[in-house]
Parts: sequence; C-alpha cells; structure tokens
Amino acid sequence: MPFRLLSDDDPAGAVGRQYGAWDDLWNLERRITFVVDRAGRVRYVEMGNLAIDTGRTLEALTRLARAR
Repeated sequence: MPFRLLSDDDPAGAVGRQYGAWDDLWNLERRITFVVDRAGRVRYVEMGNLAIDTGRTLEALTRLARAR
C-alpha cells in the first residue's frame, strides 16, 4: 500500500488511548479507522463494529485525494 498502517501492539493500549479508541470496560481497543493526512491531521474517522466497511474508507480517501 502507498501509505502507512498503524496497529497498537501494546497490551495496555498506549496508542489506542491517545486516539480515544480504548474501552476501559472491556480493557481493549474498539475497531476504528482513522485517515490521517501528511500534516498529521485526522481527516476521517470510521467507527466499526465487527468489521470496518472499507468502501466508505476508500470513498473518504478518494475525496481527500481529489481535494488536493
């Protein structure tokens, strides 16, 4: 892929906590897709259930690419 993917492998959820994805009740991270631009700004967020709808994420990436 022409972009980086981030996954939190820390059992304490250090990255998930920073992005507000940590669930204290279940002690795990919720499934959330973030699209972050090169300046580090979060441009799109997709809250997921058991599976993320990658079609909506692709649409968001396409819209952002056209806006450049």
